[in-house]
Amino acid sequence: KGNQTLLSSLLRFLSYIPYITITLLHSFASCISHRLSSQYTIENTDAPCIRWLLETSDDPDVITTAASLVPEVEWPPDLDVSCALLRLRDTFLDCFENTQYGQPKLPDFGRNCAIACGKAFLHLYVERRSLDARPVFLRATHDPEFPLTSSSRLHDVHWLTWTRHNDPELSFICDLILETVLDVGISIPISLGNPKIPNTFLMWMSHPLLHCLSANRYARFWRRRALDVVERLLVSPLPPTNVIANCLMAAGLLLDQPVDPNQLASTNKGASIKTLLVAVLESMQQAIGIDIHLELRERSSVYSLKLLQPLAAVLEVEQFRQAAYDLGMPDWGVRL
Repeated sequence: KGNQTLLSSLLRFLSYIPYITITLLHSFASCISHRLSSQYTIENTDAPCIRWLLETSDDPDVITTAASLVPEVEWPPDLDVSCALLRLRDTFLDCFENTQYGQPKLPDFGRNCAIACGKAFLHLYVERRSLDARPVFLRATHDPEFPLTSSSRLHDVHWLTWTRHNDPELSFICDLILETVLDVGISIPISLGNPKIPNTFLMWMSHPLLHCLSANRYARFWRRRALDVVERLLVSPLPPTNVIANCLMAAGLLLDQPVDPNQLASTNKGASIKTLLVAVLESMQQAIGIDIHLELRERSSVYSLKLLQPLAAVLEVEQFRQAAYDLGMPDWGVRL
């Protein structure tokens, strides 16, 4: 009888372990989410923790939560994210079902996971492609602690070319994944048209588009998208300071300003707003000309004129007006 009692207690304990593990993973992800949404500063330990969740968890809810945190933290350039990229890609593809005609179809219950994993994959992939100055090759890993999901053996991103749906957010993610991944090994980068960035993605895209603008290989068909993002974000009421900083850096890149790679990778550029604003205003004055001699054949002159309206919304804020006065912008504006 004592042996039976001991065995029963042991079985109850063993059956309790999976519940404990899942609860701890959810608590861990919730803790990181709370830190990012509160007054805490983002630390360098957050990215490795999120990477660990992506690589080790098989729970779709945990992966979705971890994926939603990817754009919120700063990813050190020396941090290996190859396994995390594979997991995000495979989880994204696993959200789709195969129809009788071979077309991928996304069920309603898989949309949140697909959006979160698709955004996280693009965020990491575009950033790494820019910082490494070379294509990112997605290969299977031989790490026994990282079990690949089934989709890596069944599909790759080419499968997404057959998607047919009326969801603009999902369509944008699928098109952008195809555009950024399929250019590997191709001498001339591909662009699948010029899809309009959905309103809900504007603030998120203000960071990845900087990496696309800074690479000459992709900048030529990202300039129009960047200008569209700046024009739609820099309106009253203004977005958060970090997004304003991203828009000002994008404006600087449109005006051919050099960019610091460390500042490019930072997800917290809010403290540099005034410096970025002054640099953009000075470039605009040089591009258009202090004496208003317009050379509209110059690309920077055209972009300077188009940036006047969105930057006016920034200069209406009290804390930025002095910078405009110091540069003589009111008199310059009257002459313009």
